Amino acid sequence: MFFRQLLNDETACASYVLGCPTNGRLAVVDPHVDLVDAYEAAAERAGAPIVAVIDTHAHADHASGMDRLVARTGATAYPPEAISDGDVIDLGNTQMQAVATPGHAPTHWAFVVTDHRRAGEPWLVLTGDSLLVNDAGRPDLHAHGDDTPQAMARTLYRSITERLLPEDLPPVPVLP
Repeated sequence: MFFRQLLNDETACASYVLGCPTNGRLAVVDPHVDLVDAYEAAAERAGAPIVAVIDTHAHADHASGMDRLVARTGATAYPPEAISDGDVIDLGNTQMQAVATPGHAPTHWAFVVTDHRRAGEPWLVLTGDSLLVNDAGRPDLHAHGDDTPQAMARTLYRSITERLLPEDLPPVPVLP
């Protein structure tokens, strides 16, 4: 599996290029408009085309590069409103399964990634902005109407504890 994280220095927003170079299928998750050239360069280094462009949620902190990247690559766009819980994006030996994780935004997705060349079990989860390193996404950025910051915070808490960190989840191995 090919996997690269790209960061936008100004916004500290992370995006990812991942997929199966063997079968020639890559995806970009949460593309930033200022990094479109970098995604294309990463795909060129991997020797595979970008076939899917995914936004985990509507972004309040940066402009999505989805439209520009789709126009330049011909990839399929997966905006948050077009995804359903359990949908699988097939990238060959790599598969991404959508998990609804509202709270940071009303429509928010995490993606459970399985690299079938590595194992049949999931390898990682891309959580968008719902779960961060030592933090969680802000519930107030998309709050309006009945979706108050408090209601969004409760929803985000349920998404994290019930969808991303279930008690029956196997322990994460600690690497040396």
